[in-house]
Amino acid sequence: MINIRKADIDDVITISKLGRITFSDTFESFFNDKNDLLDYLEDIFSEKRIHDSILKAESIYWIAFYDSIPVGYAKVKLDFTSQLIIPPNTCYLDKIYVVKKFISKGIGKELHKILMQEIIALKYQRIWLSVLKENQNAINFYHKKGYQIISQYSQNIGSQKFDFFVMALNLDEKAT
Repeated sequence: MINIRKADIDDVITISKLGRITFSDTFESFFNDKNDLLDYLEDIFSEKRIHDSILKAESIYWIAFYDSIPVGYAKVKLDFTSQLIIPPNTCYLDKIYVVKKFISKGIGKELHKILMQEIIALKYQRIWLSVLKENQNAINFYHKKGYQIISQYSQNIGSQKFDFFVMALNLDEKAT
């Protein structure tokens, strides 16, 4: 059974572990230099970084459990724009991460449904995200939810360049 709730400060260690596991499972094969991956994991999924992020009013985290086992989480940044996304009332879907062996259980779908309900209730008009161009499973997942590719960019992680799509969804077009 899937249970999802908002995460809080007591979930920092769990989210840190989930982030490291799920990111490694999904993206390790794309890294030529494993030290770049390890450095990235240490930075992005450090307990301090997650702790500080959870305390920010503009960050909302949800944590998913399957039969009481933590198996995934999602994070949205409210009022977050970039040079690629102009409109006001826009939020950023930073992460939906699910442990590999639980991906087929519909947990990502449920996390997305819950976060969409929340941001629609908060009157946001648009949500956007970035996805690695090679991550076809994620691209397909978001296309099914109504997201469209609107731009692309490159970013270095360590010594390696990665290419990303920017996908966006106008919330009056699709609600879940």
